[in-house]
Amino acid sequence: MSGSLSSSVSPERVGLVGLGRIGRNLALNLKDGGVEVVGFDHAPEALAHAVRDGLIAVPSIEALLDALAPPRLVMLALPAGAATEGVLQALLPRLVAGDIIVDLGNAHFDDTAERVRRLRAREVGFLGVGVAGGESGARYGAALMAGGESSAWARVAPVLRKAAARLDGRPQVALLGPEGSGHLAKVAHNAAEYAEMAAIAEIYTFLERILDLGPEETARLFDRWARDDGASYLLEITANILRRDDPLTQRPLIEVVLDRVEHTGTGLWAVQAAQAAGVAVPQVTAALELRLISREQEGRRRRSRDWPRGTVERPDPNEAVPVLENALLLARIGGLVQALELAHEVARSRGWRLALARMLRIWRAGGIVRSPLLQRFEQAVPELSRPGGLLFEPWLARRIRELLPSLRRTVAFAARAGLPVPSLSACLFWLEARHQTSLPTRMTAAQRDYFGGHGVVRADRQGRYHLDGTRVQAG
Repeated sequence: MSGSLSSSVSPERVGLVGLGRIGRNLALNLKDGGVEVVGFDHAPEALAHAVRDGLIAVPSIEALLDALAPPRLVMLALPAGAATEGVLQALLPRLVAGDIIVDLGNAHFDDTAERVRRLRAREVGFLGVGVAGGESGARYGAALMAGGESSAWARVAPVLRKAAARLDGRPQVALLGPEGSGHLAKVAHNAAEYAEMAAIAEIYTFLERILDLGPEETARLFDRWARDDGASYLLEITANILRRDDPLTQRPLIEVVLDRVEHTGTGLWAVQAAQAAGVAVPQVTAALELRLISREQEGRRRRSRDWPRGTVERPDPNEAVPVLENALLLARIGGLVQALELAHEVARSRGWRLALARMLRIWRAGGIVRSPLLQRFEQAVPELSRPGGLLFEPWLARRIRELLPSLRRTVAFAARAGLPVPSLSACLFWLEARHQTSLPTRMTAAQRDYFGGHGVVRADRQGRYHLDGTRVQAG
């Protein structure tokens, strides 16, 4: 369709299937780095857009493979599931030993692990690479998290380094572990992203509804918070959003945005994987569930008509703002801890050695959750394998104790005001529960034995017993 498909093949010519926004921007990024990308997409408009951008585009997968000299490197930037599997099935009959497939989509990490094993049997390499950073990251430097076999990585690394985000002048991309490790790292990244986005949205709503601050006032606050110790990319873009006007109505943009938000699957996978691994991620769960509730627009409108409203006096903004800033920082810390515990436990359950500190460095370079705060977590990662976990790391433990009163005050005030803050509330529950010597669950244990004969673990002696004092028999 376009470009110079000659018989001589550059050693840095790669194929790319999927020329949507992320794929096309990655192709342009690689092109800037001297990598020649031959692209294909089933959508004619995506092919045409790629040609307008000066990319080489071909009309079929067969033409794409013909344009590459074996051993070939083919990257996929496709939706997870059927789309990716369909292209793989089309590629497989024509792949030869030594070819490498790189999946840059948001695939489930277990699907990636299965594909690594399946293609290994054909002597074809397969890498699953989590890509974070959005469209801008894909175009100018993405957070790239790879998982798979080191032999495939050795060939792919020089190409991916040219598209990677940089930190201290160096590209940040790495093989984080075997099989599905790279896509697991992306799920963990998006878990932290869900939690931080939800916490920011709840604090913004508190500023708007309870403190009655307008978009420009709240933008100034988020600007300041984005320059403090807890700075983050998401705080920066929140301030930018609040300063934008809608070009159609000239009203503040945030006022015309409908309160409905979708999810693309990674948040759900994070919650499901955490539950299967026995890890509590209540902030991620709360953020996902609020997105689901946001879709009930008509029902929410009808139910809101006679719902009793909270009644509280408007607090002094000079006193409330520092409290809210501290509550937000603690919620962001909580979300990061939960994301790291998720990644650590899921990797451990599959026997994958996951390079968590390196993963955080990649996030810090180009992830949506990028923040100087991540450097503290890089240093704390070893605590994940020790008694007490990350919450026992001295700096984190101290900061949590300092910030906890603000989170308690914020959640309590929001409850009295009738303002839902599920992510902040979930963070508080998670922290309070994990620092208690006795939980309400002992009553739950007794109830289960009462109606189901499951037995209870006694606090005063070894073994399991029924409530009548008899010892539970093995088997």
